[in-house]
Amino acid sequence: MREFLLRALKARTTPDFSIDNLEEAGKMHIVARCISNALWVAKGIREDTIMHVNLEGPKLPPKTISFYGEKMRGMKGFAFDEKGIAQFIKLALEKGQDLKLNEDLEVYQGIIVSKKSFESIVKEKSQYMQLIYLHKRGQDIRK
Repeated sequence: MREFLLRALKARTTPDFSIDNLEEAGKMHIVARCISNALWVAKGIREDTIMHVNLEGPKLPPKTISFYGEKMRGMKGFAFDEKGIAQFIKLALEKGQDLKLNEDLEVYQGIIVSKKSFESIVKEKSQYMQLIYLHKRGQDIRK
């Protein structure tokens, strides 16, 4: 099983953004593109992959939306372009507005929204898996 965690420091944590202007929602178009690249292939969804997106922008941070490939069923007919994925993000943020710290809620089959910080997710995951942190100022992994 592959798990990815994306930290989006400026991405909106409330659903009050326009699907037609994802850049103004804290570069939500990049978030959607990362989700698409992690989960979708030509013939469907990668069932061996989980994608966690930690959103830390305005107005109700933190929010984490997790996409579990093996549980995402019945997705035929949905658009998996940036706007289609942003619709799922918007739905998760709408349903997760009143979550308390460390609470979670399944908003669609295989899509869970939670009120968890990046740090708490890293701490949780590091107990049972190796983490590799990619950072633009990080050292080359080959060294």
